[in-house]
Amino acid sequence: MNKTNFDSKDSRNITKDTLIVRLLSVVCLIVLLLTEN
Repeated sequence: MNKTNFDSKDSRNITKDTLIVRLLSVVCLIVLLLTEN
């Protein structure tokens, strides 16, 4: 329940910082997948 509340609050309050963090996390995941293969 806390997670859903946090997610909705975060989506309502989208800032450049959160977007950058999400972008970085996605890039890190892609890099990990590429290096594993």
